[in-house]
Amino acid sequence: MHVMKYTEKVEATCEEDGNIAYYQCNGCKKYYEDEKGLKEIKDIRELVISSLGHNYGELVLEVSATCTKDGTVAHYHCDRCDKYFNTE
Repeated sequence: MHVMKYTEKVEATCEEDGNIAYYQCNGCKKYYEDEKGLKEIKDIRELVISSLGHNYGELVLEVSATCTKDGTVAHYHCDRCDKYFNTE
């Protein structure tokens, strides 16, 4: 009889892998799709949801500063994680 530990699904991000929801038997250490241990996951690579990578989109052009407004350097913006990246 299997004694199962449940691991919740973790969504992948731009930079980090996630995983599907799965069960692991505390005794035999095998991985399963189901709590009863009937559907074994034989290849642990199936547990991984690969990272998505950044979605840089279009280059945002440089905007010069004025007397009343700050400027910005040319950059990219990832619409998945909301981070900004320089053009280098």
